[in-house]
Amino acid sequence: RGPAPSRSTSRLPPWNTGGTLSYAYALPKNKSWDKGTVKGRPIGSCCTTPDRTAGYEASQVLAFVFKAVRPAPVQGYLHMDNCTDLSARVAAINETLLSGDFAGGCLKIRCCDVAQLYTNLSHDVVIRAVAWHVGMYHGTVRNSDRVAIPIRGRAPKRSIHRGASGNPATHRTWLTDDALRVLIYDCRYAYMSLGDIILRQVKGLIM
Repeated sequence: RGPAPSRSTSRLPPWNTGGTLSYAYALPKNKSWDKGTVKGRPIGSCCTTPDRTAGYEASQVLAFVFKAVRPAPVQGYLHMDNCTDLSARVAAINETLLSGDFAGGCLKIRCCDVAQLYTNLSHDVVIRAVAWHVGMYHGTVRNSDRVAIPIRGRAPKRSIHRGASGNPATHRTWLTDDALRVLIYDCRYAYMSLGDIILRQVKGLIM
């Protein structure tokens, strides 16, 4: 077991001393049933890990950073702060495709996938890419080194905002560098159990 991430000046979620390793299992792929061979997607459950809360909140910080530094492209991104927004987002996309510049036109829709993306990503590449985004975020506006994350069950997910929290009872102030440290920690110590065997993931990300 490695050292806990540096806490710097922010008050991060407590380290769960009663936590355990994540456990690995295979999630069957529906599309493989029609081909006669059932394939599985490797999954690592992190619901019992010591840094579960810190990892969850760090991911919210980094998602907020990505959204802030993302340039406005011609094509849109299916970014959602809440999974319950899916139906509304799909309806809005359909409305866009059926109106404006697309009205009455011929549309080509392609569904693409990057094969083995999560299972082949280099940890160093992931860390460098995220560090670049955090650096870009620091150069945006004043107080860009802090993000206030809503504490689960105490505030709506959409209430995440830039800067320090005005109410520590409902929002936790994170330094963006601390969120990056949590990512580095999770990459360096990506252990999981598979039955009686303990594995360390040295390439790819735990899903």
